[in-house]
Amino acid sequence: MERYDVKCPICETLNRNLDLEDSKGWMECEHCKTASKVLGVLPKDKVVKIPVYTMKQAAAMIR
Repeated sequence: MERYDVKCPICETLNRNLDLEDSKGWMECEHCKTASKVLGVLPKDKVVKIPVYTMKQAAAMIR
């Protein structure tokens, strides 16, 4: 279990020792009590790769 230190996006208070994997990336600020989703914290098996295409590749798919 990995713990994270995250700064609140609203009041910028540093929230320490959070278990974001258990809460699926959600945190509640200790200071302002705002709930927010921390991006980039997902279980490894839930990460989905999104393909990126050039305009030429996209045009070839439409034909």
